[in-house]
Order: sequence, then C-alpha cells, then structure tokens
Amino acid sequence: FTVDAARSAYSLNDLKEAVEMAARVKMNVVHLRLTDDTGFVLRNPKVHACTDCRADKLQQNKQTYSDSELRDLVSYAYARGIRIVPEIDLPGHAKGWGGDLAMCCNGVRSWGIPLKINRKATYVAIESVLQQVNGIFPDPLIHLGGDEFSSECFHRGISTSCGKSDPETCDNLEDCLYYFETQLKQILNRLPFKRSVIRWMDLVESHQANGVSPLIMHPELFRDTWGMSWRGFNEMLILGGVQEHWGSFLPKPLTFPLLLTSEQWYVPPHPTKQQQNQNFGCERCFDQFYVSPWGKFAKGLFTAPDVSKKMVSLPDGVRRRVRGGTTAAFEVEANVLKEWYSWTLVCAAAERLWSDEAVANDPREALNRLKSNKLWIDWKTTSFSAASSGQGHSSYNSNAAAGAKSSSTTATTSSSSSSSS
Repeated sequence: FTVDAARSAYSLNDLKEAVEMAARVKMNVVHLRLTDDTGFVLRNPKVHACTDCRADKLQQNKQTYSDSELRDLVSYAYARGIRIVPEIDLPGHAKGWGGDLAMCCNGVRSWGIPLKINRKATYVAIESVLQQVNGIFPDPLIHLGGDEFSSECFHRGISTSCGKSDPETCDNLEDCLYYFETQLKQILNRLPFKRSVIRWMDLVESHQANGVSPLIMHPELFRDTWGMSWRGFNEMLILGGVQEHWGSFLPKPLTFPLLLTSEQWYVPPHPTKQQQNQNFGCERCFDQFYVSPWGKFAKGLFTAPDVSKKMVSLPDGVRRRVRGGTTAAFEVEANVLKEWYSWTLVCAAAERLWSDEAVANDPREALNRLKSNKLWIDWKTTSFSAASSGQGHSSYNSNAAAGAKSSSTTATTSSSSSSSS
C-alpha cells in the first residue's frame, strides 16, 4: 500500500494509523514515498530543500521527519507484520531537492522536474541520502523511482547557466541518463547493506520518442531490479518482453520480477459523494480488483487499445514473474485516509491478491469476508477522526492486529517473495 508522505503532510501518528489499517486489511508492505516535487521529508545536511515547491494544484509539503521518528515507524510497522519500503524518486520528480540540485524549468512545467544529473554535487547529495535511508530502513527492497522524467525540462535547464554541465560528466540527454545510472549503480555498490531496487517502468517508455531508454540500451545496469508498472496492461506487456507488441523497440525480453498497479487502483484523493457513501466491498472495487494477477484480467483493467477492451491474459512468462500488487494513496491527505471509504478499495485489492484463483471464482464469498471487516474499520476510522479532533483516543486492537499479522506475513520472508503492498 503506497503512502505518499512526500506530497501530503502526515504526522508520525498519521503514518502509524495508516500502517495499522493496512495490517488490518491484510496488506503486508507499506511503500513510503519520501521525495517528490512538492516535498523532501528527510532531514539531510546535503539537501537544502525547496522553499517554494508548488506543483500544479499541489501546495508545498513542509512536513519532515527525523531519523529516530522514521525508525520508530519501522519498529511500529514490524510489530504489526508490515514491512516499510522507502522510495527516493530519482532522477525526476525532484523539485523538492531544492534549486541547487533540481533543474530550472520556469515556463516549461511545475512537476516532474529532474535533478541536475550532469553535475557532480548531485551525486554527493544522492549518496548522502541513500546512506541515510540505508541506516533507517532494513527492508531488502528500496524504491528509487524513475517515473516521469521531463526531457523537455532537462533540455531547457542544460542550455542555461542554471543547469550547465560540469566537466567530465555529460552534455546530452542520452549520455546523461547513462551517466546517472552508472553513478547510481556505483553508489548502491558502496552501501554496506545490499538490496534489490524497485523502479517505475517509465525507464522503458519515457524516452521512447527520443530513442533513449537506459534500461533497454544498458540492461547490465539493472540487475537485481524489480519492475513496477502504473500505466496498465500496455506496460505489463513491455515488462514481459512481448516482441510483437512493441516490435523492434525491445531487443530482448526483460526478465526481472514484477509488481502490479494501475491508475485505476488509486484511492481517490478527492472522493465524490457517491464514493463516500458506497457500500463496503463496493461494486467498483470488485470491478477493478476481483481479478487475478496470475490469471485473466477484468474488462477495463490492464487493457490496451489494440486488444479492444476485451478480457485478456498476461503471457505465462509475465505471470510467473509477478511478485505482488499495490494500491496507492497518491496525493491523498491524511484526513481523507482516516475515513473508512478510503479503505474499501484497498481491502478488496488485498482480498484478490492474497486469494487463490480457485477461491476467487465466487465474488459473493469474498464479499462476505470483506463485510466481516466493516464493523472494525467503522470503529477504527471513527476513532482516528475523533482523536484528530481531540474528541477521543485512537487505541490499538491487539487481537485484530495479531490476526492480521499472522495472515499477512506468510508470503514475505525474503525479497523474492510474493507480496501485496
């Protein structure tokens, strides 16, 4: 389950409440986003965070956490059967790193701003941040972003004094992306705690128009990488290396482990009245989630224009490499995530991702299981909201959490295990 602490202000207690809810609905990984255009929530002496980091309609997130607070969160989560996988989004979505490290893109766009990957000081800061993260989060996975790198912004910045290249680095998009990936690989190799890296699969698609894709051109740099898709079925076909789909764009199949997600799997940041009033285990949730990552995908989910919205199956080679799936609360404010209706979709996703395909053939059976959670979640989210307004105390249901822990940790004993997050 993705918590976007980079773009929305969550107190430490807010994060703990999200962890507790994730455990209850049988999610076993929280993917915690720590950097983006509108926020850099770590306290690091090498990064002078942006002082005016608005992006489109999003305001700057001024929330930050100390190392000890984040370690406390990791311990809190572990006690409830939840792993914390941190994300440092590189090299795009980096406006929050501040003007010394992020490209100047005035008049081009206000989001997806890349780091100055053509300057040596950037890599000093990246190494400092990754060393810091390495000392806080013990999980064998780390997410290093890779999505929505703005080549237009990069070209604008590199042509000005703001983004002028240092000697012995690079001076064009293709060379700079290769330089970035080689430098990042060296930094990761210097860290004492080795782990596998998750990357958004924009690494395949983002630079297609420019004929630039570091993953395709230099696959040796991406060993021990997991692929995470958010664009749907098209991208899953790419990750599976389906030659007939993209023709000569893929010289050979990609073979790394996969995590499933999609824009349709997001908790709505601004829920409508209909979404707020929906039944627990709503039809929308089943339309979107009552499908198997290891079998057929429902109409409208992971479908591509060239398959005419029909029921489709992932190729066997792709299905065998699926390690789990994730729902996401991107740009969702803490007060929205306290409401029970935000968790209906998450609960339905966990039900589908954990269930054997044979069990999942009868949605009515799953609906009964989901409804059994409703009273607890009604009480818990009411308790969260009351505590936030000073009207009550958010206590912890140890019996319920113990059951969630025993159910949700069975598939995550190593970094190569299946998981839902």
